[in-house]
Amino acid sequence: MAPEVMKQSENTFASDIWSVGCIFAEMCKQEPLFVGSTPWEVVKRIFSLLGKPDERIWPGGTPLMETGFLIEDNPKNFAELFPNLEAAGVDLLSKMVCYTDRITVYDALNHPYFEER
Repeated sequence: MAPEVMKQSENTFASDIWSVGCIFAEMCKQEPLFVGSTPWEVVKRIFSLLGKPDERIWPGGTPLMETGFLIEDNPKNFAELFPNLEAAGVDLLSKMVCYTDRITVYDALNHPYFEER
């Protein structure tokens, strides 16, 4: 579930892109990207991968960040997490699974990753 859906914002095409990105990542790694038995575990895994969001990304979430989430502020390097995925695939995935300015459906379908196929 995309972060904006978890915080009960509007469900949009951007949240669908998030879901497709999670499926793409799972296909690449042969395991789910964000595993958790509760919504909070999933949120912690998202923060761990993408870094802790700030007020611009998650308005009103600052108190949540200060209540026991021991997570680095910096995002992980997708190229290191997906070493078998070529650079264009890493670029596409990082544009699909991000907090803001997610790639559009049109731009995703026209991404260079698909030109290599």
